[in-house]
Amino acid sequence: MSFPTITLDIWGWLATLGASPWKTAWILFHSGGWILFVWVFGWGVWHIWLDKRRNAFERAQRYFMLTVNLPKQTEQSPKAVENIFGHLAGLYRGLTKKEELWEGQVQTTLSLEITSFGGYIRYYIRVGEKFRDLVEATIFAQYPDAEIIETADYAGDLPHYFPNEKYDMWGAEFLTKKSPAYPIKTYPFFEHGPSKEYFKDPLASLLEFLSKLKKGENLWIQFLIQPTTDDWKKACEAEIDKITGKLKSTEKPEETFKMLMLTPGERQMVEQMQMKVSKNGFLTKVRIVYVAEKQMIRKGPVVGAMKGAFAQYNGLNEFKIYKHIAPKTDYFWQKHKLFEYLSFGFYKTWHTRQNHLMRAYVNRDIGWGGPMYILNTEELATLFHFPMTEVKAPLVQKTEAKKAEPPFSLPTG
Repeated sequence: MSFPTITLDIWGWLATLGASPWKTAWILFHSGGWILFVWVFGWGVWHIWLDKRRNAFERAQRYFMLTVNLPKQTEQSPKAVENIFGHLAGLYRGLTKKEELWEGQVQTTLSLEITSFGGYIRYYIRVGEKFRDLVEATIFAQYPDAEIIETADYAGDLPHYFPNEKYDMWGAEFLTKKSPAYPIKTYPFFEHGPSKEYFKDPLASLLEFLSKLKKGENLWIQFLIQPTTDDWKKACEAEIDKITGKLKSTEKPEETFKMLMLTPGERQMVEQMQMKVSKNGFLTKVRIVYVAEKQMIRKGPVVGAMKGAFAQYNGLNEFKIYKHIAPKTDYFWQKHKLFEYLSFGFYKTWHTRQNHLMRAYVNRDIGWGGPMYILNTEELATLFHFPMTEVKAPLVQKTEAKKAEPPFSLPTG
């Protein structure tokens, strides 16, 4: 039985492709490239449609901006805030394919914010209407003397588009360098003393810097968190297994675990990684915006202060600035770099970044910008907690006195 001979004129085909770009495109399209074109086009249309559905869903939600004030003599440690995050992990709701892909529903996002307006510091929480009562209840459970006040969104008081005649702006996002398996340094590592009765609050230096800002300077720090499933823990456990030498194979039982062979440093690393996996995690994004009057703006010192504040948490993991959003303004030749931007036509590009970043901050958009990453409840409580008694920053807003119900025996009339 003979088979027909198929001859391909490769060189002739290549020569035809090089004749004309339009002819080349037509040949590729006619030879099966239309399948790829249809797939890419359909994929793009689908995502545009899905983004519109999600934006419509978000616009239909009602959000509240809450400011949280605590008495001056607050003794609670970050453990209290960790307990709050533990409760908020229950906000996760499994979405059906119809809800997610057709209706555009997304997981609820909370925005935790520390702001400074000319040195006056406030704590904010932005929450959806459905979960406001739960958020307030969890805060009061840990801080019975707290004062929670609904307020207007402060982000609307400053310009959202640049260049601006009066204001200039710098912003950035911080993300972790390594995989979620490796935790940052958390608040237990800032406890010291014979019985760890002393706590050196890592937020103290940040609040002190925020309190030193002058009138006309505004610095906002935003922690966006979204509850998620425990699927992230599988990759973490696999990383732990890699370090410990734990094998899934049963062929060599004597090699299934090598924990006793680890060095003290490796053993401590594994313990920290296991501690992270033992707690609930949130998809997280950290965003910073600095807006100041042009005659007052100090980008270099602010960049240095922010990098120093987050460097305190360097442990098995550490933070870095997402380079695709923020320019490198922290170099000593920053004026020359800015001159290069202006000279070679990148001025518009940087202002486009400014506008996108500002819009993402105002909308509390967790999807825009750098990739999201997992922080557990202990890590989040280290980054965001209410100031303790030892924090001396003078302009942190606090209630003047504790509030309590009147005595039962107090006569009325």
